[in-house]
Amino acid sequence: MEGFFSPANAAVYDDDSQTTTTSSSLQSWISWFCSLTGHEYYAEVPDDFIEDDFNLTGLSALVPYYNEALEMILDVEPEEISDEDDEDDEDEQRTNEGKQQEEEEEEEEDDGFWKENTPVVSRRRRDRVHPSVVEPYAAMLYGLIHQRYLLTRNGLRLMAERYAAEQFGFCPRFYCGRCPVIPCGRYDEAGRESVRLYCPRCMDLYNPPSSIFQNVDGKFIIIIII
Repeated sequence: MEGFFSPANAAVYDDDSQTTTTSSSLQSWISWFCSLTGHEYYAEVPDDFIEDDFNLTGLSALVPYYNEALEMILDVEPEEISDEDDEDDEDEQRTNEGKQQEEEEEEEEDDGFWKENTPVVSRRRRDRVHPSVVEPYAAMLYGLIHQRYLLTRNGLRLMAERYAAEQFGFCPRFYCGRCPVIPCGRYDEAGRESVRLYCPRCMDLYNPPSSIFQNVDGKFIIIIII
């Protein structure tokens, strides 16, 4: 599922992401993400909407590292592994290696060939993922959550208020008299088309004025237009 927020396109916001650790610790991940250059069309989704599992139904099958990405979006700090946990991991690893060796001795006789033992990796150590790997998938997951939120009553009200405040710009057609436009997507498929701007007066679609918005997937900004 490689869309506009696939790891291959992570460089789009990589420069801004380097300032994450240096920015104010009070700023949430969602606020930081929506403040990035080119993300002006995004709205900040409330935490209570994201924390409701019903609103995230089916997304775990679409986004790799789903749990880690969700924790990053909600600013959940990963659990630190204490020295006692490390000792437990080592004991577990030694126990597993001993069992594996005993099973090999019981099932197979020595045929004179050297066999490489497969190392047993601790579950805790195996599950650790570097934030730089998770970040593109967190952006993808937030885009999918954002698309669902915009279709709720609160989401539509928020976008209507931003539209009334003319935050998305104006129609480039002269006879529309600087009618405000609203971002939208035409397809409910990730990676098919970038976001477009809709003018309710001429009822036409336009490309955003800057090419940087071409990296915003239209699926993540889809809005019902009546």
